[in-house]
Amino acid sequence: MWRVAAGIAIVLAVLLILVVAVLNYSSTEIYADSFNKTIIIQVEAVRVLYADKLTATLSPLTSGEPTYTVECNRARGGLHYAIFLCNATKAEPGIYLIQVQNLVPLEGVVVVR
Repeated sequence: MWRVAAGIAIVLAVLLILVVAVLNYSSTEIYADSFNKTIIIQVEAVRVLYADKLTATLSPLTSGEPTYTVECNRARGGLHYAIFLCNATKAEPGIYLIQVQNLVPLEGVVVVR
């Protein structure tokens, strides 16, 4: 009985080490672009835990302007990358810092056109 418990503990420890290694070596950067106030985000799928929806925050690079929250839906993806489409119709055109709060925070810069 104790051998089974020890085996399970070892397997769980190895899985935890693998997850930590993948999270440490994959990028925390978001690649983003926009067209007609639709933001396209490309991110490593493991960073968002293969999610179907995300919430992103758009913070302007200049102070004094409002911050926007946008909902993003997964357009396509695989085991390595995921692509999300975000509706940013409420955001004014400009340059924004885009942040996704997840298990590991992700950020990048996007120009909303």
